[in-house]
Amino acid sequence: MNERKVFVACNRVGKSEVRRWPLEMIGIKDHVWLPDMLARDAPVLTTDFTIAQEEQNRQAIPANNSGLIIVKPERPSPGFGSKRAAAVIEDFKRVFPSWHDTDWSNVYVEITEASAYVCDFSDETFSAGRYIRLDDPACADLIKQAIADAKAMWELRQLGDASGKGARRVIFRTGRNQASYGSRD
Repeated sequence: MNERKVFVACNRVGKSEVRRWPLEMIGIKDHVWLPDMLARDAPVLTTDFTIAQEEQNRQAIPANNSGLIIVKPERPSPGFGSKRAAAVIEDFKRVFPSWHDTDWSNVYVEITEASAYVCDFSDETFSAGRYIRLDDPACADLIKQAIADAKAMWELRQLGDASGKGARRVIFRTGRNQASYGSRD
């Protein structure tokens, strides 16, 4: 996902600014870069769909974060690279045209060729989210509602954490050093 042509194509549309992965972060372990990159002004976009499954990574996620968007195939298959990921992103942008105006903070999202999965970061198993079929005519509204619900749940869990009930922070990761991040204008 850190290929120049993907970023040039995204930036050409002009609805958002997409920045390439910082050179100083290449080769750095996920649990080291996660706190820094997720504390910035834009969500991390990656194809590493196992990033949040690693305990050390989950512990590294800031309580308030910019969000994580995972791009992955609907069915695991070899050869899922930048070209296929870019096509998934383009399809998602077509069915969710307000993607560039969306506040992704504190939200974990997986997008595939056929669906979007939205969950809050504090759900350590990422099992309390919502799947939305991209071919559903109401999919854009359903995604907006799922994001609002995830944010509300995240806020409730943070209140639980503040009261000593032990809410935990969690995160996901894509392929090794294959992540990127972007921000709205």
